Amino acid sequence: LARLQEAITQIDETSRPRLMPIEPILNEAGREDNPNDRGLTDHLAYVIYTSGSTGVPKGAMVTRRGMLNNIRSKVSGLALGPDDVIAQTASQCFDISVWQFLTALTCGARTSIVPDETSRDPFQLLTHLERCDITILETVPALLQGLLDAASEAGSHAAPRFQMLRWVLPTGEALPPPVCRQWLARYPAIPLLNAYGPAECADDVAVHPILKPPATDTTHMPIGRPIEGIRLHILNAWLEPVPPGVCGELYVAGIGVGRGYLQDPARTAEVFLPDRFGSEPGARMYRTGDLARYRRDGAIEFVGRIDQQIKLRGFRIELGEIETHLLSSPLVREAAVLLHTDARSEKRLAAYLVGQNDKGPDVAALRELLQAQLPEYMVPTAFVPLPALPRTPNGKIDRLALATLDLGDQFTRLYTAPRTATEEILTGIWSDVLGVERVGIHDDFFELGGHSLLATQIMSRLRSTFHVELSLRTVFESTSVAALAAAVDRARKEDAAIQAPPLVPVARTGPLPASFAQQRLWFLAQLEPESPFYNLPAGFRLRGKLDVDVLTAGLNQVIARHEALRTVFQETDGQPTQVVLSSVT
Repeated sequence: LARLQEAITQIDETSRPRLMPIEPILNEAGREDNPNDRGLTDHLAYVIYTSGSTGVPKGAMVTRRGMLNNIRSKVSGLALGPDDVIAQTASQCFDISVWQFLTALTCGARTSIVPDETSRDPFQLLTHLERCDITILETVPALLQGLLDAASEAGSHAAPRFQMLRWVLPTGEALPPPVCRQWLARYPAIPLLNAYGPAECADDVAVHPILKPPATDTTHMPIGRPIEGIRLHILNAWLEPVPPGVCGELYVAGIGVGRGYLQDPARTAEVFLPDRFGSEPGARMYRTGDLARYRRDGAIEFVGRIDQQIKLRGFRIELGEIETHLLSSPLVREAAVLLHTDARSEKRLAAYLVGQNDKGPDVAALRELLQAQLPEYMVPTAFVPLPALPRTPNGKIDRLALATLDLGDQFTRLYTAPRTATEEILTGIWSDVLGVERVGIHDDFFELGGHSLLATQIMSRLRSTFHVELSLRTVFESTSVAALAAAVDRARKEDAAIQAPPLVPVARTGPLPASFAQQRLWFLAQLEPESPFYNLPAGFRLRGKLDVDVLTAGLNQVIARHEALRTVFQETDGQPTQVVLSSVT
C-alpha cells in the first residue's frame, strides 16, 4: 500500500514519470516470489473493448500512469479516506470498474462489490446502498432515474435516507437536467459530481460538482473542468480553438490519453493525433467525436455526438438537440431520436420516448412543444412510446436496437375521405408526391414526410392543374388537404389566377446576371476565400476494364448538354456575372 501511494505521488503533469522499482517481497519461507523487473508508468495497465458507433470492437489501451492519475484524482477530489465505502457496480468490461476496484487500496477505504443482479435492479440497489453504508456511488443517469423512481414507489417512510452516502457520480452518457432536479429535491445533502471520460483515456477526464438544482431553462448539464494532469481543447475543423459559446469537437490531452487501439494502427491514427498544444515530445491528443462548448464561467458543456449529426433535406441536424428539447418536457423521462428510412427509402426522424407515467407521453403536446421551439425539419415524423429504452450492458442507450424496431404502424392515420372535387384532386397529388398510398383530407403534410423540396412539387402541380399561382408560404401554412383546397378554391373564385410568364431562352452573347444563390456564394467567397465549407467531396470506385476514350466522350457530352458545367464567373462593376462558355473539354 505504501509503495502504491508513493508511486501515485510521483506523477507529474509536466514530466514523463516513472514508478520506482518495488523491492521483492519475501514470503514465510524467505523465497523471492515476485520478479525483479517491474513495469514502468508508460507500460500498459489494461485494455477495455468498446464498440463505438460501428459495432466493431476496439481495444482501448490505457497506461499505468493514466490509471494512477485517475485514481489519485478520485482520492483528492472526493476526499476519500478509511471511513469510505466505494460501490463497485460496473461490469469489468466498463472502464469505471477499474477505479472502483482499486482506489480503496490507496487510501484505506473499502470496496463493496455489488452483484450484477443487484446493481441492475434499482429496488435491490437502494437496499444495498443503505445496508452496506455506501459513501461513493458512480452510475449511469438511467439507473439514477431508476433509484429515484424506486424511492418514490417505496414511499416517504420506507425509502432509504442514505445517511452515509456522500457523493453520487453520474457517468456514461449525457446527464438530463430533470434528473438532477429530482435527485437534489429528494436528497439535497448528497451532491452530484457529473463525470465525463471516454474509454480511450483513463476513465474520467472532467468532472463538475452539482450542489443545487439547475434552473428550469437549463438544457445541458456541464461536464465541468479537466482533472489534474489532463488538458481539454475544443477545436474547429482546422484544429483551432473556438471561442466561448461556439461548438467544437472536444480533444483530450495530458497524462490520461491512452496508447491507441490494440493491433489497430489505422483507427489509432484517425483519432490519436499529435498534441500540437503540448510540450512533451511524441505526446498525442485524443479526438473524442463529442461536440462541446465553453460556458461563460469557463466550464465545458457537452452538446452531443458528431456521429449523431445527420443531414436531412439539405439541413444539418444535431439529434441530441432534439432529444434535449424533448427531455425539457415534464412529460418525458427518456428520449432518443434516430433517422429512420422507410420502405420507400424516404428518410424521416423518429423519436423514441419513455413517459413519466404508465400512460405514456402526450404525443400531440410534445409535437406542439417542438414545433414552437424548433424549425419544421427538426420535428420528428413518428413519436414511438416505449415502456423503457433498450440499454447496452454498460447502461447506455442501445441505438442499434432502436433502429431495428418496426415503425410501419407509426405512420398510419385516421382516414377522412375527400368531400369536394378540389380535395379529391389534391389527395391524388399529395399521394403521388409524398409516396403515400392513401391521404386523408386532415392529414398533415409534414407528418406525412413532406418538406420544402416536395412543397415546390406541390406548387408546380397546383399551377398546371388548377391554373393558379400560390406562394410557397401558402403551401406551408395550409398543411392539410382541406386547408389547401380552401386556398385553391378561394384563389379561383377571386379570379386570382396568374399565369407565370413563359420561359424563353436568353442570348448568350455576353455576361449574364448571377442568380440570388450565386450572388450569396460569391459574397461568401469574397468574405472568406480560403474556406472549403461548400466543397463536398465524394469518392467512387469504378470496377472492370476502363475505356478512357468512352469515359472522356461521355463526360464531354454531359458538359456540352448542361450549361451550368460550362459557366464561369467574372466581376463586372463590383458584382458577379456569369459567362457561359461555348465549349469546354
